[in-house]
Amino acid sequence: MLHPRSSLGSLLAFLFVVRIPAGFAETQCDCVDAYDIASRRAEVTAAIQAYENSIREWSRSTAPTAADEDQRRDFQEREIKPALEKARYLNATPASAVTGPDLIGRCTTENSSPSACMKESTDVHESVHMAQCTALGHRRWSSLEDYAREEIAAYHAELAWLREAYRRLRSECEFELAFDSTIHGYNVVSKSTAGARVSLRLDDSGHFEGNSVLDYRTVDTGPPRRTLGDPLLAALLTTQCKAPPYYTWEGSGMTQISVPRSALMWAQDPRTGNRHVFIELSLHVGETEEVLRFKDRKRCLPPVQEERGAFYSEAFYSDKPGKTIGGTRVVEFNDWYVPGSNGSFAEAELVIKGGAAGLGGPVSAMKSAEETRLVLTRK
Repeated sequence: MLHPRSSLGSLLAFLFVVRIPAGFAETQCDCVDAYDIASRRAEVTAAIQAYENSIREWSRSTAPTAADEDQRRDFQEREIKPALEKARYLNATPASAVTGPDLIGRCTTENSSPSACMKESTDVHESVHMAQCTALGHRRWSSLEDYAREEIAAYHAELAWLREAYRRLRSECEFELAFDSTIHGYNVVSKSTAGARVSLRLDDSGHFEGNSVLDYRTVDTGPPRRTLGDPLLAALLTTQCKAPPYYTWEGSGMTQISVPRSALMWAQDPRTGNRHVFIELSLHVGETEEVLRFKDRKRCLPPVQEERGAFYSEAFYSDKPGKTIGGTRVVEFNDWYVPGSNGSFAEAELVIKGGAAGLGGPVSAMKSAEETRLVLTRK
């Protein structure tokens, strides 16, 4: 049996020769893997902390800490697995690999990580175990502390690789989001068009973010072909006024548009069962400024005072899933799959079409039709 300190010395000597793979430029990790890398980085950090906490606990105890298979499995399930699961990002690709003896006692590694990038990451981790297994055998731990120290060394090697991988992706991954939207009013005779181009870069957490300016224009498209509302009143207005009066929103300008927290990730398309790139996009549109006017060309009704409001922005937010991020109202686009993608794509498009929505709500949120087109292009 090895003494914990002698085993630790061999581990430290091994760590001095662990290097980031020279062929990282040819790595299979791409922009879609940034979310998984950030998640795995969080998991690895949590695992190191959990192992170190356990070692501190054992140092205050005289109870034996055997390192047989049952003890190791129980320790992993009780202390390490919960820490990994708590740190893992939602929908992140899991990483799984194990190094141990085969049927004839040879040291082997089995890597079942589902993505090529996570395989590379866990291969770095397992290379530490493989080196120790090859040099000292698979029964090399005299205690759980000895086992934990080897795991800490393996996780530190993997963490160095993850940091370098993420640094490279952060310098290479840049996208442009083209936003083009048209909304027609329901009980107001108006048409709004809005457009923007938003540059997106990786933050430190595996998400993309960016800010830009949205240009919008809302115009009168009247007079209406028919008068909405009570049929008798509509008939009376048509008879009395000849050209029925109507409401319309008008205005143009610029407002903020931002992507505060979005991600590319691997996911299984529930419609086909195939594994594709999945885009989870949060989008904020600042408040637009328009004027609600009452148009009565024949002046057959008393004049109505103009009102200021936000037609386009309120109509855009209506009938879409959303939430608040850091006090910012956002719309969530969580059904954006890129069919046929294998982790790298040049362009992805999502078109949102809607009919009448916002009925029964404020006048500014009522629309009869919408077409919003999002195109994500890698720069």
